[in-house]
Amino acid sequence: GVPLFGLWLVLSPKRDLFHLTLGGVTACVIALLAARLFVQPEPIAEPNGRTLLWMPWHRFALYIPWLAMQVVIASLQVTYLVLHPRLKVNPRMLRLRARFPHTLARLTFANSITLTPGTVTLDVDGDEFLVHALTESAGHDLEQSTMLARVSRLYGGKGS
Repeated sequence: GVPLFGLWLVLSPKRDLFHLTLGGVTACVIALLAARLFVQPEPIAEPNGRTLLWMPWHRFALYIPWLAMQVVIASLQVTYLVLHPRLKVNPRMLRLRARFPHTLARLTFANSITLTPGTVTLDVDGDEFLVHALTESAGHDLEQSTMLARVSRLYGGKGS
């Protein structure tokens, strides 16, 4: 809060009690609200503490082209929806449950969903993913777990 208040003193031309108090309170509130931005998250590691340096990164060479193809297919489907005269959009929310060995696997799954047009991962809470799908078929495709199985194979885990 002190650096913020110092910046406020440099930038503010007013030095009366009201403005000094307002500047100090504002600096403290901003410092409290921003504190969580500076807390370092735990490192991405397996539950046993082993880091991901051991991971078979060569598996990405197979996963990235598959994901790119899914993005292209979904892009064509969304383009068709947008250009269709009746705009056959039928949005839905769905919850997917997936067990992954570590945070990086969950992050990969959530980002893969979001990268695919027509679907967005809204929230991840442990092993549960809240996803918005633009159409019924996009949601159904996610529920079929093809992407879940691919990400599980990528990290050598078991999706459920």
